[in-house]
Amino acid sequence: MKHIYLDTSRIRDLANNRDVKYWKDIDDVLRAGDCSLVLSDWHLLEFSRGSITKDATVGYLDTLPSPSRKWAIQSYNMWKREVAAALDFVLTNKNLCAIQIFQDSFIDTLHPKQKRKLQYNLQPFSIVRLLEVCKKFKMSLTLDQRMQKDINMIKKLKENAAVWRNWRAVLYSHIRAYWPTQTKAGLIIKPIKSQITTMVEMAEKILPSLTFAVRLQRVKFSSSEGVERNDLYDEYHACYAPYCDVIMHDEDTCRRVKKTGSTYASKFASTPAEFLKIFATIL
Repeated sequence: MKHIYLDTSRIRDLANNRDVKYWKDIDDVLRAGDCSLVLSDWHLLEFSRGSITKDATVGYLDTLPSPSRKWAIQSYNMWKREVAAALDFVLTNKNLCAIQIFQDSFIDTLHPKQKRKLQYNLQPFSIVRLLEVCKKFKMSLTLDQRMQKDINMIKKLKENAAVWRNWRAVLYSHIRAYWPTQTKAGLIIKPIKSQITTMVEMAEKILPSLTFAVRLQRVKFSSSEGVERNDLYDEYHACYAPYCDVIMHDEDTCRRVKKTGSTYASKFASTPAEFLKIFATIL
């Protein structure tokens, strides 16, 4: 199955224009059963800012067949899993283990404690009901707090522009931040410089999303521009690129993606016509 990712604004465009040329074609693609629209915590966080019951976007998502929706694990957990798999690869010199990014249900993306708290409140399952429960349990609070930590970290890094000229140095610090508490075999191991250096050298292959996220942040945050919350929303939506087949994002983000020089840039489109052109190449 092909995985499609649209940032929040593009999902809103689809919901409001699904009878219009090109948008209708994308709607047909999602209903055909061969592709899934990937949703993430960042979508939920942005949807929950407004009125749930009056949001045409949320209502539209509930009209899609369940198999046409997939839920991505939180980006922070994705990066933790990438680092853990990369460490196992470096230690064992065996094949790199694939990590599970997508789930059929939002519940399955949660930490066990969150799952126990919410699972009985999400029956029957719907996006509208999900957002109501997320608001009730203030689930956005954790993401907001983590987002603020990221903003503070990037502001601190911006004080030393030389750091951003070498994105691998920034990646090194991220690997340390996402270092696992123990290996797959159960061994407790502290970050070791030589192992992190090896992971950085092989980053494009063994840390695809974390590497792409850092390179994208470098394009945005090495400039004189400020660090705003909405900027990070854009970056974190884009970070699922290595695991998706085609992504539609805003024009500015697509422009920054091209500046990274990443192979994933070919997956990005800013208009429905561009999206369909890319989609045709992956069939």
